[in-house]
Amino acid sequence: MAAGALPDGTAIAAEQPQNGQPPAETIQPGAALGLFEELRVDVDGPAPTMTVSGRIWRLITGGLTWIAKVTKQPDGSYAGPISYRDGNTSLRPATSIRVQLTGRPPLQPLSARVTFSRPGAADLVLGYAFARSAFREVGIEFDRVEGAEQTDAYALHDHPVRPAGLPDITLTVEDAFTRQGIKVTRTRGSNMIPRSASVNDKWSDIEMHDAMQQHWSEWKPGPGGQGVAQWQVWTLFAGLHDDGLSLGGIMFDDIGTAQRQGCAIFSDSFISERPPNDPAPEAFARRMRFWTAVHELGHCFNLAHSWQKSLETPWMPLADEPTARSFMNYPFRKPHPGGPHRSLRLGTSSRRTSCGSAARTRAVRADGQHPVVRPPRLRAGPPVLRPRHADALAPRQPQPRPRGRVPLRHARAGDR
Repeated sequence: MAAGALPDGTAIAAEQPQNGQPPAETIQPGAALGLFEELRVDVDGPAPTMTVSGRIWRLITGGLTWIAKVTKQPDGSYAGPISYRDGNTSLRPATSIRVQLTGRPPLQPLSARVTFSRPGAADLVLGYAFARSAFREVGIEFDRVEGAEQTDAYALHDHPVRPAGLPDITLTVEDAFTRQGIKVTRTRGSNMIPRSASVNDKWSDIEMHDAMQQHWSEWKPGPGGQGVAQWQVWTLFAGLHDDGLSLGGIMFDDIGTAQRQGCAIFSDSFISERPPNDPAPEAFARRMRFWTAVHELGHCFNLAHSWQKSLETPWMPLADEPTARSFMNYPFRKPHPGGPHRSLRLGTSSRRTSCGSAARTRAVRADGQHPVVRPPRLRAGPPVLRPRHADALAPRQPQPRPRGRVPLRHARAGDR
């Protein structure tokens, strides 16, 4: 849940004491000049992070973002220490929080009563009104090159080799992110791009960026012809990248300051190969294409590979998860019955998943060997609930980005 700022011209209201509790200042959702406060709570649903965070902004004194890891208490509240701060810490000099959630929609609106414990001072108690269920809301557009395969949904029981207990549903790209708190909604688009838009029927990063400007319905040019930062993402389904069969997908948008707004999936690459002797080769290929689409969009949202979360100096400590069952992991890294790479053996070459960075350095070459890359040097920035990390396959140096948009920091490729 999240709460916004005070409506214009409205003073902070004080709750009446209930059951001996102290009064609480109430933060109502809305926009206000000079005051903004947001509370984010992730303690329920299928995979809660047990994280509570907040953002405070004042016109004169600046802003503060804070994060706390919480555990559920016997009384039903959630409590824990504030472990991260970025900004003007004097705006909320608290060391720990306790959150009590109330309300049962639709009969009672959701609300949160938060106690901030401050060293050497009385506790600060604030009440927050429910604003929305998603941490962020993002629009997405899918465009396709003539002749390319667009895979933006997958029936989870389509392939007989799957985890036990997997629900029998069709998962869309939008669902994959919405379930994690980023509400993704398909916008206009579904444009058919002629194959002649690329010079040799293969797509370079510049050609994809040009196509994004020409065909993306939500593209907004800014100073110097570059894009304007917004909560929108563009996905191109194409045939082949200039790198050929070994590149399955790429987050290509690294031009200007509004980066990571575009990615591409290459259906004529190895991700569409049908493994010999597989019980359902067509389903295998569909699953690979769907995984690649979600994976590359994850890089647009600045998510790193599961095994690269601790590279260099991250904005907050994060542990690598090399065997995580995540769209941000490579399938061959998760052990499977019959061998660790069994699910991704594609023909006799045993090629593995290969996505790309805009500098076209691949994490896995066609011969299955890993190039040597330098770790990235990541700069700290305003934190969000979801981590920011290095790019798809090869770490890249970050470029400056404006505040107030999807935290889409780009990282440049290291030397091989």
